[in-house]
Amino acid sequence: MKRYLVCLFLLFCCFFVYGQSGQEQRSRWIFAFYGDDSSEDFKWSIAGNSNGQNPNVLSEVIWTKLKGLGMGLDVELNIWSHIYFKGSYHKAFIRSGSATDHDYAADDRTQVTYSAFLKSNEGHRLRYAATLAYAVRLHEMLDVIPYAGYANNSQSLSLKNFEEEKGGRELNSTYQSKWNGPVVGLDMELARTRRINLNAGFSYQQLNYTGLADWNLIDAFNHPLSFKHIAKGFETQVLLRLNFSINSRCSIYLRGEHRYAETGNGIDQLFLADGRERESQFNGAVRKIKAIGAGVVFSLK
Repeated sequence: MKRYLVCLFLLFCCFFVYGQSGQEQRSRWIFAFYGDDSSEDFKWSIAGNSNGQNPNVLSEVIWTKLKGLGMGLDVELNIWSHIYFKGSYHKAFIRSGSATDHDYAADDRTQVTYSAFLKSNEGHRLRYAATLAYAVRLHEMLDVIPYAGYANNSQSLSLKNFEEEKGGRELNSTYQSKWNGPVVGLDMELARTRRINLNAGFSYQQLNYTGLADWNLIDAFNHPLSFKHIAKGFETQVLLRLNFSINSRCSIYLRGEHRYAETGNGIDQLFLADGRERESQFNGAVRKIKAIGAGVVFSLK
């Protein structure tokens, strides 16, 4: 992370020195509204004790193809000279997906003691970010925009049976997570013609991860907080956007996005109904998101 920040700072200095002359002022305000269709895979596991043993994977939950529609807003505001505030907000609503829940008695996922195939068709994903950026025109057809700031991601996921059980309690477990921390990135805008331009962006984020679960059918667990996960990790994002100008103030665009996040080992805190607490090793979480969408951009000089 430190090396990445140093490299970004050096690039920033170079852009500041060489990008001043001849640069045309970008729009003072830029608003981009969009909708997208996304799919997510997410998983985590815990060990049997705090040393990561007995067994090395005690329980593992895997969510796959969590699909749903979302909507977002990106904003740029020129604060002073070439310095911009960049803000973004996005929320997606999960409408379909599945999950598996497995428990093991021996190392390396052997001796299965519990196995369930479940549905996960409710919940949402939320992301918002606030950053400061420096816009530089390196060429009449190329703008480069390094930025740094803070971003927050959250998930709200569900676990339910595919078929409702009559006469008994229904499975309605939940898992909520937060991924937040500082983010740095680089956007590049390439104008192919006066009407068409391509925006490519990459970002890297250091994460503090927290997961909160309510396993509603296990009476031995406390409710609504059955267990908690704490860890540190990172996220990378690649974003491509193809813009088609309608006039000087409005354009439409297509966008494609890929995110990858993972954490290292952390702490699993189990809260029991009798008030006792137990700790074991959180083996980490992995998250992959891909999305495609379309939107409209409004610019004000």
